[in-house]
Amino acid sequence: MISPPGANLLSRDTTTLSMNYNVRQIARQKLHAERGSIVKPAGQARLHFALAYPNTYFLGMSNLGLQTMYRVINQRPDTVCERVFLPDTALVQGENARQAPLLSLETQRPLRDYHLIGFSVSYENDYLHLLQMLDLAHIPLLAAERDEQHPLILVGGAVTYINPEPLADFVDLMVIGDGEESINDYLDLAHDTLHQPRREHLRQAAQLPGLYVPALHSQVTERVSIPPRKITDLAQWPAYSSILTDDTEFSGTMLVEITRGCPFKCRFCTVGYVYPKFRQLPGDLVLHLVQAQQQRDRESGLTPVGKVGLISSATGDYRDLAVLAGGLLDLGVAIGISSLRMDRMPEVLIDCMVRSGVRSCTVAPEAGSERLRELIRKEMTEEVILAGVDMLLAQGMPDSKL
Repeated sequence: MISPPGANLLSRDTTTLSMNYNVRQIARQKLHAERGSIVKPAGQARLHFALAYPNTYFLGMSNLGLQTMYRVINQRPDTVCERVFLPDTALVQGENARQAPLLSLETQRPLRDYHLIGFSVSYENDYLHLLQMLDLAHIPLLAAERDEQHPLILVGGAVTYINPEPLADFVDLMVIGDGEESINDYLDLAHDTLHQPRREHLRQAAQLPGLYVPALHSQVTERVSIPPRKITDLAQWPAYSSILTDDTEFSGTMLVEITRGCPFKCRFCTVGYVYPKFRQLPGDLVLHLVQAQQQRDRESGLTPVGKVGLISSATGDYRDLAVLAGGLLDLGVAIGISSLRMDRMPEVLIDCMVRSGVRSCTVAPEAGSERLRELIRKEMTEEVILAGVDMLLAQGMPDSKL
């Protein structure tokens, strides 16, 4: 069965129960500075889900995967979803900090008191941080050492497309591919099988498309092939910032994923190989999402969001770029982009960026010689690069970052 919230309370000593007052205050200050955070009453839902990012709050709040899953899960009336992050180094040093359990952001609740802990992992460098968080939460690292008294550990995110197997010994389930539909299918199952033995619950979960249960397979003798779950229509599951905060890399910026996948096959990049085909979010939907956020800001007595970051691996190939750039300019927001290929820099986008107040642009030649660019399939000549820089300067963009 899935461990219920509070199952370990009786065995917890006074030292473990008392979390450092400063840590709780920091969590409350972060919440107070946010727009869009969700705090549900503990008794409102049957399932309690901790959404964990294996790095600091500052980095995690710029991650669209985390932001999107937070919104998707909390849209379910049967589930409470709260966030947890790797604490800053200064907060986890010393014996007292090691004795106190890792807490959620919304209600400062011990992580091990949740039914489910879902890690959103984008980078392999964060694998060790995931284990560190389990250790700070006083949860056994190996899945084989956990039982019904412990939460189930899930992993999703970009790494499941690339190389999830290094985590197989430590997690109970993996969501392979796009997670928006998979997580809803799994939570439906979890709600219905809440009191079943853990092994039986995992066996049923393994029948769901895109769900991988490592314990049911031998990593030595058995080759496991699980097709990644993919969303064909991004409009049904748009990925955008649910929560805005200044305490993050993209301070006060609403991020919107306008495409997923990539039409190119650059040799150094996994996106064009492991993700499904290049998919695009309609421009009018992006404008609607930004307008809705500005309206919520006004109703809350706040200054409407003033910058929008367009997330894409191939911004120059986005079909609604002209309409979207003009619409964002009309809404009075500055336009940020991930980066641009030097051979695909639409003048209409650069013009709208400059008119919205943006003064720098990141471009990606990727290598310093034509020979190397050909080797990595980012084929563009020096003439193309220099012509791109000239165009940026002519449009009024004074600064370029390579």
